[in-house]
Amino acid sequence: MWRTLLVYNLLLPVALVYLLPLAWIKMRRRGGGWRDLAQRLTLWPQTQQQALAALPSGGLRYWVHAVSVGEVNVARKLISALLRQQPEASVVLTTTTPTGYELALQAEAEGKGRLAALYSPLDLPMVARRALRLL
Repeated sequence: MWRTLLVYNLLLPVALVYLLPLAWIKMRRRGGGWRDLAQRLTLWPQTQQQALAALPSGGLRYWVHAVSVGEVNVARKLISALLRQQPEASVVLTTTTPTGYELALQAEAEGKGRLAALYSPLDLPMVARRALRLL
């Protein structure tokens, strides 16, 4: 198992560098861009940092990930029920696509300070550690 994880963690950065031009073209076509990439490296804009800082710290914090629009719609229902049942909880909702992110931002606005929306971080060890520390 550790060998597989080692190979994955060594090859993923190489693959990301190799695929970066194609990913950037795809992001631009979908309405995203470099800001999306920065968020995926946990370099969140000031508005998202403020949303995270405003989340209540007394209760549990959940991290819900939804890849695209359909999953964000389902996640919004789950998050609403969760926040009704646990008044002190907060939720971070991450998503992968620009359209999913726009829906997540709408959910954030409706979350009354208990929900923050972000792009999902890249699956790199240092990025994942930073995301977990900040969240």
